[in-house]
Amino acid sequence: MPILRNFKKLRSIALGWYRFLFAKRSEMATVRMSMCLSSRERRAFFCGICWCELHAKTEVEDEECPRGYWKSQPPSRNES
Repeated sequence: MPILRNFKKLRSIALGWYRFLFAKRSEMATVRMSMCLSSRERRAFFCGICWCELHAKTEVEDEECPRGYWKSQPPSRNES
């Protein structure tokens, strides 16, 4: 269902920005961002493949790297 998929994407974008702006940076996001920062596909703070803003995208457990770089990283967010 395209509508449901679009809703999930909008939810991920909003959640990522909320966490980036107002929550403590998670370990998951820190590890993911370090992978992105060392990638050749990165364009400033955007993914050069999907053009997502990396600070927000790395904060969301359900998001995936289009190249599969995050597969080795277990999706967990510790909020302590």
